[in-house]
Amino acid sequence: MVSCLLLRPALGVVLAYDDFEDYDLGDLEAGNNNAGDGWGDPWSANTVVTSIINPNGALSYQIPGGGLIDGGNRANEINGNSNTVFSRTLQAPVSDTIYVGFLFYAAPGTSFAKNDFAALWLGEALFVGAPSIGLKSNFGPNDEDLMGRITGNREVYGSEMNIGQTYYMVAKISKTGGMSTYNQLDLWVNPSVGDSNSPLGTSTGNIQFSEFSAVGFRSVNLNSNDRLWFDALTIATEWEDVVPIPEPSHLVLWLSILIVLFAGFDRRKSSI
Repeated sequence: MVSCLLLRPALGVVLAYDDFEDYDLGDLEAGNNNAGDGWGDPWSANTVVTSIINPNGALSYQIPGGGLIDGGNRANEINGNSNTVFSRTLQAPVSDTIYVGFLFYAAPGTSFAKNDFAALWLGEALFVGAPSIGLKSNFGPNDEDLMGRITGNREVYGSEMNIGQTYYMVAKISKTGGMSTYNQLDLWVNPSVGDSNSPLGTSTGNIQFSEFSAVGFRSVNLNSNDRLWFDALTIATEWEDVVPIPEPSHLVLWLSILIVLFAGFDRRKSSI
């Protein structure tokens, strides 16, 4: 019997994923809006302020020590303001610790004023505004833009958002101290594989939710020239599902098998 040790830790559960690759360009509700995995219904969108675009390869992030987060040939563009730019329910509510990751990009021509806001939110079908992860421009202690918050006015900031640069935002949303409702959000921007215990900031506060059943996107104060691109949304139960380690190559896998076989043969030979 041959056994081999895989070169990555056991993973949790990917609750939902969408990279928008199966959607037609243009109106998110005009064609197929029901792709991805782990969803309870199709995307609902305010089609005046969002559309599916081809980002021409702009959206990707190579995780240091890990895999490539690749946005591919489709992304969701936000070019206006709405509490529900787009939203969707999960296939089943989640009440455990969750990790959320997505690619985020400000297209050339975008300019940020103080308190331009554009962020993913989690809730129970209807918009409530927090917890949220995304942009609140020039509001950090050093005018940082990219933030996460467990509830309103509890933002923590990760970095500035430079025009024309892709960012991979990751948040952990959890219940701590024996609470039955979510009360903590940890934030990372462009993380490395080994950063799971080193968030850039931690937002704490009591909110009403003991479970989440929906995600959506809110934008406020954007002007007519602002264009934000959103892609590769992952919602999962473990760090390694949003900050993945590459699977071993076939060569490495075969080398692992040969090492195990050789070690077994050598032990049998020694016992003769």
